[in-house]
Amino acid sequence: MNKEEIVKRVVAIIEQESPIPKQTLDEKLSYRYLAAGHIDSFGITRLIFSIEDEFGIVLSPDDTQSDEFRLVGGIVSIVMERLAT
Repeated sequence: MNKEEIVKRVVAIIEQESPIPKQTLDEKLSYRYLAAGHIDSFGITRLIFSIEDEFGIVLSPDDTQSDEFRLVGGIVSIVMERLAT
């Protein structure tokens, strides 16, 4: 699976809550969905389970509590790291 496919899938998972209000790919990757209130505390749990199910990976507490996880692009990076191992 290449980065473009991972980005599309991660964005689709996040947009299950509501559309990301950014247009370009770079804007979507730098979108801080938690800070923007896009996903609430219950939604973050669904997001974690959805990512794990979609990609067949397990996210650690360190992953989900990291600053990186607060960005769409950060989630993409974490997923790519997990898929590479």
